[in-house]
Amino acid sequence: MSVAQTVAPTGSVREALGRIQKEAVVAYWRYYAGIYLGGPRKTKKHLSPNFAFSEDETIVLSEYGTFWKCVQAGGIYAFTQLCKMLILATFFPANDGSGQEGMDFVGEFLKATVDLADLGGLYLVLMGIPGKGHAKVLTAGVGWAGADILLTRFLLLWLGARGAEFDWVYIQKSFDSNISLVQHITTATLVWLWSRHDLNRSLLPIVTAMLLLCTYKILLMEIFVQATVSGPWVALLVRAIYTLCLGVTTLQIYAGFAQSIGVY
Repeated sequence: MSVAQTVAPTGSVREALGRIQKEAVVAYWRYYAGIYLGGPRKTKKHLSPNFAFSEDETIVLSEYGTFWKCVQAGGIYAFTQLCKMLILATFFPANDGSGQEGMDFVGEFLKATVDLADLGGLYLVLMGIPGKGHAKVLTAGVGWAGADILLTRFLLLWLGARGAEFDWVYIQKSFDSNISLVQHITTATLVWLWSRHDLNRSLLPIVTAMLLLCTYKILLMEIFVQATVSGPWVALLVRAIYTLCLGVTTLQIYAGFAQSIGVY
């Protein structure tokens, strides 16, 4: 049977070939995009009705599923912050600071300890995301960081930065938002590593210590600023270096672990 006879019921040969070519492009774009974006597992033959693939060749296909997982991560972030505010308002009521000089280190340490709830929230987010480690880490980290920026800095940047008078504080907030993005992805990676049962036992104390450093980062930065009486730009630079060191160390641990279990 000729090609013309095969495609005759659906139109001319040129239109049929053009349609099949478009479907082929869409099918393979979805195939390679699905590998990186994560989602429910489907066979290749489901991508296009005009192409048949073997049953054992499966892919990960759902770019929209990853987006909604980020939204769910943002919802868990908002709930976690609400719980933290209730705990802080109940056990650490605000005072006017009269008769006190300097920082109350014990009180600030206890307040910073409440931030451990963020680790629990990230753990719940990671456990609810199917797929490989890199998909879980990126989805949880981006969703958590996006909710953090939206709830804490969005109105400031959207309303304040559009004013007639220029202020460097908005540039600083923008840089700080990018630093926070790296920080949240780093924390999500550490939580994922800590939750793995096949992690090398010798690395567990290092991962735990780095999680504590991520949790008490704000307290450590406040102590540094008060001890050195540094300006906002110096404090921003220190936060960037601090986050970079944590991120690079975490990346080395994750890369070694992923290579050992054969996940890339």
